[in-house]
Amino acid sequence: MVEAVRAAVQFQTRVKEITTGDTEDRRIAFRVGINIGDVIVEPHDIFGDGVNIAARLESIAQPGGICISSSAYDHIGAGRHRVR
Repeated sequence: MVEAVRAAVQFQTRVKEITTGDTEDRRIAFRVGINIGDVIVEPHDIFGDGVNIAARLESIAQPGGICISSSAYDHIGAGRHRVR
């Protein structure tokens, strides 16, 4: 879980670096949602409660931001890990 959060931070940081020179109307801003839950993987799709909740979290994240479920936050031990 810590690696998922770290990857999301690195992803958002890199996208920001790449698009810094772009005008605001051309800048890409992704949203990321992170959750813990069951995921069912099929050849051309993934689904399950874990995916559905992550998608809802993604939709409420700010552009360029990351939204983490409380269960994921608790799992990484909020104060015990420094994600950078």
